[in-house]
Amino acid sequence: MIRHYELIVWLQKFDKVADVRLVHGESSAQQALQSEIEQQCGFRPKIMNYGESVDLIHMFDRE
Repeated sequence: MIRHYELIVWLQKFDKVADVRLVHGESSAQQALQSEIEQQCGFRPKIMNYGESVDLIHMFDRE
């Protein structure tokens, strides 16, 4: 599994910024955030599960 800092470094190469959001168990919120990322960045992120919480990587274009 890719580590957060590795993903952030990888995104910076494409002039993206990464911010980690924590979403607890709401699949609709997870899907909405995935769709938001897909629209902004052109690819759908994977959800990474850690125990009972879910880390979603939120990516957006750098201003």
